[in-house]
Amino acid sequence: GSHMARRKRRNFSKQASEILNEYFYSHLSNPYPSEEAKEELARKCGITVSQVSNWFGNKRIRYKKNI
Repeated sequence: GSHMARRKRRNFSKQASEILNEYFYSHLSNPYPSEEAKEELARKCGITVSQVSNWFGNKRIRYKKNI
């Protein structure tokens, strides 16, 4: 399908969200991935390192609000 060509969309694939959530919840005591971890997550998710950083920033904010 042609929808795969639009890689610059701001929202991540369901798979990317699952990968990021899995990392987040398995590192809840310290949900601040290193640069190496961010690069690996970005590669696995098919997004940029800055998008990974933004996701974690938003996730930490949302998570704290829900406690």
